[in-house]
Amino acid sequence: MERYKKGISAYKAAQQKTSSVPPLNSGSGREKPAASRISQGPPVEGFVKSTHTPSGYKKAAKFLLLVGKEEAAKVLNHLSEEEIEGITREIAVIKRIDHEEARNILMDFGFIKETGPTLKGGVDTVRTMLTEAFGPEKAETFIKRVGPFKGTLKPFAFLHDLDFAQIMMLFKDEPDTVIGIILPHLEPSLASKILKTLSADMQKKIIRRIAVMAKIESSVLLRVEEALKEKVRKQGKIVTNEIDGRKTLADILKHMNFEEEEKILRGLSEDSPDLYQEMKERLFTIDIIFYLEEKDFQKVLRDYDDTQIALLLKDKSELVRTHMLKHVSQRRRDLIMDEYEHAGAVKKRDVHAATKDFIARLTSLAEEGKIVIKREREIYI
Repeated sequence: MERYKKGISAYKAAQQKTSSVPPLNSGSGREKPAASRISQGPPVEGFVKSTHTPSGYKKAAKFLLLVGKEEAAKVLNHLSEEEIEGITREIAVIKRIDHEEARNILMDFGFIKETGPTLKGGVDTVRTMLTEAFGPEKAETFIKRVGPFKGTLKPFAFLHDLDFAQIMMLFKDEPDTVIGIILPHLEPSLASKILKTLSADMQKKIIRRIAVMAKIESSVLLRVEEALKEKVRKQGKIVTNEIDGRKTLADILKHMNFEEEEKILRGLSEDSPDLYQEMKERLFTIDIIFYLEEKDFQKVLRDYDDTQIALLLKDKSELVRTHMLKHVSQRRRDLIMDEYEHAGAVKKRDVHAATKDFIARLTSLAEEGKIVIKREREIYI
């Protein structure tokens, strides 16, 4: 184990190196077989103390690939979760390390070892190393937490481990441009909670930014993430990542209660009528029936005759049909199904028109306060 502790410390020593490392070739002109010298250096925690930058993590990641999965696993056991995340992010996207680069990296770390064939990284390599270091259960916890993101690890995953108050302190004084980049990459429930705490003006700016968002360079995401991590510590190839901004915005709004959702939508209706209309269509689908109180839904269905409900059931999922029929009596359920069977095939545009009118009716009743839509309710099936 002492050998690995020394190996861990070697990186920082290499970063501040003042003495040269003996060449790989001996006087005989032949390369000595594997390995065996590790330079002295500071304690274990020094391995990535000076690597809290993309380039530092990248170099450490390549070193771990070169020493092999078993030895890398022992090194990972001595690192913090933040350091593991930073290094494994780089391992996941390393495509290859050629022989010459491998020799140079090992020399920088004061580690003499035959490098063998060209090495490759990848998500599978990350999983193997983490499993070797922590066992399959904890490895999967890591993978899920920082899951795949265009071949790398999910940006801003560390925010989910912070207290909400700490997150809001991080966002304090941050402009809408920065917050608008971060929110689409968080779980919708957390993103909506953050959005609710912001001022109406800031909400409006961020919503507009998310709605028009299409691509963000990975380098931009990484810079923002590193800046946030630095704030937490104190209190090359460009890849673009596809984001459906409007879908993301709709997911965030769905995790708010109806009153907050309506407040934001009213703001959109004044500034961006087209965006307002699209958000309404994305938010208010037939699935809205799952967020109604039972008595409210029963009351609404009493206003529709059997033929109208039978038409609404057309082209719907089994889950929706079952939920609607569950809120009428057994006798009426039989009558509706008779109408459903008797109607046979119907025009799709007629079904869409009936569904649109039904959803509009529900929305109108909710705005008038006659029924309650609870977005935060769990759906039971």
